[in-house]
Amino acid sequence: MKLNRLVGAALLGVCIGAGCLLAADPQPAPSPGTELWDKYVKDKPAPRILGDFQIVELELVPARGKITQRSAALSSVIFCTADTVEVKRPALTDDVVFNYAAKLKGAALTGSEKARLQEIPRKARALYGAGPQTGSYGTFELGDSMVMQRTISQSKNVPDCIRQMARAQGQVATLEQSADCGFEAYAKAIDSGIPLVLEIGNSYFVCFGYLLADGKPYLMVANPSEVPMEQGSVSISPRDRERARTGSATGRSSMLSLFNEAKFFGHSSPRELQPRPELPLLKGLAVEPFERVKYTAYFIYNWRVSAEGWQDEIAKILAEEAKKQAPAKEGKAQ
Repeated sequence: MKLNRLVGAALLGVCIGAGCLLAADPQPAPSPGTELWDKYVKDKPAPRILGDFQIVELELVPARGKITQRSAALSSVIFCTADTVEVKRPALTDDVVFNYAAKLKGAALTGSEKARLQEIPRKARALYGAGPQTGSYGTFELGDSMVMQRTISQSKNVPDCIRQMARAQGQVATLEQSADCGFEAYAKAIDSGIPLVLEIGNSYFVCFGYLLADGKPYLMVANPSEVPMEQGSVSISPRDRERARTGSATGRSSMLSLFNEAKFFGHSSPRELQPRPELPLLKGLAVEPFERVKYTAYFIYNWRVSAEGWQDEIAKILAEEAKKQAPAKEGKAQ
C-alpha cells in the first residue's frame, strides 16, 4: 500500500450545532445494499460502523446558500475526528508561532525574532478573511461547514484543502492518501474511529463503516448530496452534553443559549443524518462491494494546533536573524 503523508489542518468554524438525535425513525428508502444492511447490520451487536458520526448534508438553509459536495464530505470527516481541538476560531496565535519557532531553532527566541515572527499570525488572519457571520441553523455544525468552505473554496484538491486550513487557521492534521490501498486499510481506519473521504472523478463521498459478509468485503458509503435532512425539534445529544460539560465557560453559555433559542421558537429543525444500526439503510447511504482502485481514499487524523503550515517562512526569518547576529559575534571574538 502506497500512502503519501502530508501535513494539513483542521477547520476552526463557529460551533453552532444544537444536537443531532433523531426525534423519530425516518422512513426507509431503497438504497444499494439494503438487503446486506438488513441481514448483517440492522439490530446486530457491534457492527463495524462509526457510532458517534453525523453525515453533513449538502444543502444549508436556503437563505444561506449551499456548500459543495467536497466541503460536506470533508466536514463529515473532520468534525468526527477533531474533538480534541478548538473549533470556534483561528488558532494560530503569536505563542503558537513562537513555540514552534523555538523548537525549530533549538533555543530561546530573541526579541527581534519574535517581532518578525508576529507577521505570521497577521498573514494567516488575512488568508482566513472576513466572511459572513453564521447564524443558528438548529443543526449540528452546518454553519461550521460553510465557514470551512470559505477557507478552502480556492483549493485545487483535498491535500490542498488541508494545506489551506493549516495556513489560514493553524489546525493541523496528518493526511495519508492512496488510490490503491487494500481493504485492511479501510477497516483499520474505521476501527480507529476515523471515517474516510473518498474521491472518484470530481465527486466526493464518505466511508463510515465496513462489512465482511459471506467472505466478501464491503464498504458503507455516504453521498452527502443525497442524504436527507431529518426533521425534529432540537435536542441535546450525549456528544453535545459532554462538550457543554467539559468546554469553556463561553462555549457552555453559547450552547445553552442555542438550546433555549430552539425551545423559544418551538418548531422542528432540519438536522444531519446519524447512521445507526437500529435504523434502516436510508437514501444517500450504500453498502457496496469493495473495489481496490475505485476511489482515492484520504485518511485524515491526529489533529493538533501548530504553526507547521508556515515552517518555510519561519525558518527563513530565523536564518535571516541569525545572519544579522553573526557579524556582532565575530567582532566580540576579535
